[in-house]
Formats: sequence, structure tokens, C-alpha cells
Amino acid sequence: MFRVLLIEDSFDLREEIKGFFSESGKDIFTLNIACDASDGLERVRNESFDLVLIDAKLNKETDPDTCRRLRESFSGPLVFITHLEDDDLQYVYSLGANDLIIKPFTPQDVFRKAMEYMEEDKKPSLSVLECGGIRLNPLTGLVTLDGKIIELTGKTTHILRILLENKPDTVSRDIILKEVWGEDYSGTVRVVDTRIKELRKALGRKQDLIRTVKGTGYRLKG
Repeated sequence: MFRVLLIEDSFDLREEIKGFFSESGKDIFTLNIACDASDGLERVRNESFDLVLIDAKLNKETDPDTCRRLRESFSGPLVFITHLEDDDLQYVYSLGANDLIIKPFTPQDVFRKAMEYMEEDKKPSLSVLECGGIRLNPLTGLVTLDGKIIELTGKTTHILRILLENKPDTVSRDIILKEVWGEDYSGTVRVVDTRIKELRKALGRKQDLIRTVKGTGYRLKG
């Protein structure tokens, strides 16, 4: 059975979703309920789930630190149920979301999303990439340093992934430019150096793990 945790503070909505899962997915899913974020956090720390759905009222109504702690405790797919403006996308994903269900929604929408992840779960998973306390989950894009989430832009995360996948070998600036910005990018390799500076700053005292290979590119210390 595919274990799903729903974190939802509305009794009526919980009952609607619970009823739909019981009717349509009783032989597929085990739906577990948490009434608030604290309860949900406690459950993911003590139980095993394949998918977590959280009604994340953003814009200061839900404590961002609670969302981050939830992500630190749960490495699987985390789906936020939320109202959303386009400008909020980067913020939502910075909290650790893999996916979104946008309000207004129906219990069928939640069920379909759970089905998507159940089918995805049957596919081979990618291993977490690690080096010197840096961990990057290729499926979620989540980056942690010594267990704490660090926030990187999409391109900077992509560069880190390339370095992790190739460590301890050197990756040239040209290869990074081609893989991250694409064949049609007309800028210079200097943009790679700028992103490496951002990455080093984010890594703080671990920034020396990234070595510059003069005249060539960069590598991670093995």
C-alpha cells in the first residue's frame, strides 16, 4: 500500500478527501491525517510515508520554518496545496515543495496527484549526490549542507549537480555553459564564474570544496 499523509486543518475538507480516497483508492492507498503542521511534522519524524500533502497557507499564514523542518525530516515527494500567485513560485519551491495543487481544487484533484506519485514511485529512483557534507537530491533539487537546507537558484543547483556527478574530475567552463544555458546561449563563460561565486558564498566555510582548475574549469574535492 502507498502511504499518504495529508496535513489539513479544515475538518470538512479532510473528511471530503478521506471519503474520496476510501471510495476510490481503498486497495491502493493508506491515507493518514494530521490536523496541523506540528502534528504532521511529528508524524513524519516517527512514521514512514511515500507522499506528504500539506495545505500550506503561504504569505505568512504558515510558518516557513515549519515547512523547512518538514522537508528536513521527509525526503520523499512533498506537495503543497495552496493559493498561488506567479511571483510565489520560487518562494514555494525554496521551502522544499516538489509540486503544487492550486486552490480551488476538488478531492479528485488530490487523488489524481497521489496516483501520479504512486506511478512515479515504481520507477527507479536517482541516488542522492554527496560530497563533504553537501547533499543534493536529484529528484527534488533540494540541497542541504551538514543537514541544513541551503537555497540556490535553479542554474546554480544545476552547476552543483554537474560537479557532484563528475567529482573529483574537472568540468570545463564550456561544458557547464552548454549543459546549463544550452547550445543557443550567446553569452560568455564568465557567467559560469559568477554562478560559482554564488555557490561558494552559499557553502560558506565549505566553499573550499570547489576547486578552480586554472584555464579549464572547476571540480569538487574528492
